[in-house]
Amino acid sequence: MFLKNIIGTTAALILVTQQATAWGQHTASKHESELPFKKIMFRVLDIKNNNELASGIETITYKNGSITKNTEYYAADKNRSIIQTELATTNLANLTINEYWFKNNQTGEQVELAMSNPPVALVSYTQKKDEKPQKSEYRWTDRTIIGKTLHHFIVRNWAILSSGKSPDFDLYVPMKRDQFKFRVRKDRDVRIKDQVAHVVSLEPANWAIRALVPRMDFFYAVKNGVPVLVRYEGATTVAINGDDKREVAIEFSYES
Repeated sequence: MFLKNIIGTTAALILVTQQATAWGQHTASKHESELPFKKIMFRVLDIKNNNELASGIETITYKNGSITKNTEYYAADKNRSIIQTELATTNLANLTINEYWFKNNQTGEQVELAMSNPPVALVSYTQKKDEKPQKSEYRWTDRTIIGKTLHHFIVRNWAILSSGKSPDFDLYVPMKRDQFKFRVRKDRDVRIKDQVAHVVSLEPANWAIRALVPRMDFFYAVKNGVPVLVRYEGATTVAINGDDKREVAIEFSYES
């Protein structure tokens, strides 16, 4: 159950090079081509009947070699109340998180992460409303990825994935204040509406653990030579009718 919770927690961090030295060879314009949009709209759907359960908008800005993603999740009601918010600023040269902030308005769960004296991240975590924050430190390495940088890792390893290899990394989960070894691999091709989508699966690197927990599938369509995330299937931590571990589908659309 604990590892399944890690999968769900990671889903909340995600909306989408083997070594840090290789990443540094990219130019700023090359980095920006990995996510060449100003706004991402998404719908969280019941994977069984396609009913909308929640929605959201992620606004993207670039500045001085960094990308900032500001994300809001809305309830599926007439008021579209905000149920969850995130803010992440990432150094695109090495995929180091400069700042991360998360809050679930339903449960009171909150995370604050700030990079101090790189590569040490200072993390404050509150599980429920009115609880005292738990403080911790995490030493970032050139293998560290979190949910908000996973898309960039996939794009930078697209040729490797297409060759059948499965690059692995240390997935840091701020809510757990710990890291876990995961991998991504190209699983299959499917058709979504009028386009071919390449399915990239995120799963534990250890085969024994992999057999016990559900994977997360990311559906990418290649547009103008760049992989673009169009759908996700897996767990989510956005509580829906009190259930924050259910499996859903998320559909994405983009605004330049």
